[in-house]
Amino acid sequence: MRASIIKRKPVAAGIGLSKEKSEVIKTLAQKYGVQFKEFGKDCGAASVGSLCEGEAIEVTHQVQMVSSEILLFSAFDRNTLSAFIDSMNAQGARVELKAVCTDYNRSWSLCELEQELITENEAINRSEAERKAQNK
Repeated sequence: MRASIIKRKPVAAGIGLSKEKSEVIKTLAQKYGVQFKEFGKDCGAASVGSLCEGEAIEVTHQVQMVSSEILLFSAFDRNTLSAFIDSMNAQGARVELKAVCTDYNRSWSLCELEQELITENEAINRSEAERKAQNK
């Protein structure tokens, strides 16, 4: 018996994106064969996996809001992801907070992921500023 690998279509899930960025990403998604999903900032309680992979989104009575634009990726290969992000940036659709859905973060709420991404971005920006200061 041979094992078969089921290849899923890549998914990009945009949360709280501006209309302009959403349109650019939607066009790029069609070009790259990516399924694009859009959500409002009121889905902070939903899990990363449910947003990326079409699992049932839990309905809660308490709405949790995210404050940032976020772009989630699932089932992308490395080259396609890199080209997709490069194309977004070249067309002025830069999204600061981006993440790939993994086995590790798929059960996190979007609010938890947002806080982790903000912390990581702050650390990266601090490190870059220190490096630039040392090179002067």
